[in-house]
Formats: sequence, structure tokens, C-alpha cells
Amino acid sequence: MKTKEDWGKLFRYAGPSAFLLPLALFMLIFGVVSVANPLSGYRETEGRVREVVVRGEDAEIPYEVYFSFESDGKTYEDSFTFGPYDYEPGDPIKVYYDPKNPSETSPRVGNPFWGWAVLGLSLLMGAYGVFTFRKAYRKLQEEKKTEPLSDMKEEA
Repeated sequence: MKTKEDWGKLFRYAGPSAFLLPLALFMLIFGVVSVANPLSGYRETEGRVREVVVRGEDAEIPYEVYFSFESDGKTYEDSFTFGPYDYEPGDPIKVYYDPKNPSETSPRVGNPFWGWAVLGLSLLMGAYGVFTFRKAYRKLQEEKKTEPLSDMKEEA
């Protein structure tokens, strides 16, 4: 790969799959972050809304829902601070909590399945991208071997 023309030919031979390698790298990073999401180990339970505070749309935290839930016979309390919510005191609410530390809660969690799916797809795309580039590189090398000797002298 000594000239810009060689690089141009390589990308022309690789075709649209040249974009698979950077896309696969991005998806690989996204997949690793999704799988490593600490919330994926949280358990789901049902809690009860104790109070809803509406501060208004202009406030830094416009809605806050206070709730309580039980885990291993103990009652825990916490709040969610984003919304909007349509909850009234006494309504059931889904709560996700860390079984190791039930005071750590979240209103939603990620599904590790999608992280693994993205990881698998990114590895397949990356492998196909490497295969395609390798094939294009070999084609470029074969083309250089079959060039007439007079053309090679002109390049030097």
C-alpha cells in the first residue's frame, strides 16, 4: 500500500463492507456496556406509592414519586425523580432493586439479552469485514503481480 491509488483500489474492491469494521467496533463497545450494565442483576418487585410531589414543569425536578416496598421481610423507602407520572398514593408501582443492597432502586432496568445479541452481531459483522478486506487485499496483490514490467518501471 504505497500509493493513494492502492488504497483507493482496496476500498473499491472491499465495497460497502468497508463500513462494517467501524460499525462493528461501535456495536462491540455498545454491547459490552449493555452486558456490563449493573442494573441487569436487579430484581423486580411491586411497591406502593406513598406520595407524589409535583413541583411544576419549570422546576429542576418536576415530579417525585415516593414509594415503599418489601424485600426479605424488611420495608424500604425510596423515590423516583423523573417522569411525568400518573400515580396516586396507594397505587402499585414496579420497583427494581439490588438484591445485595435493597436500598438501591431503579424505575427500569436493561435486558442483558439485547447486549449479548448486539455483541454477537458485532462479532459477525467484524469477521465479515475482515474477510472482505482480506479478499480485497489479495485481489490487489494479484493485480500487482500481473502488471506489465514497463508499468512498474514508470511507477519507480
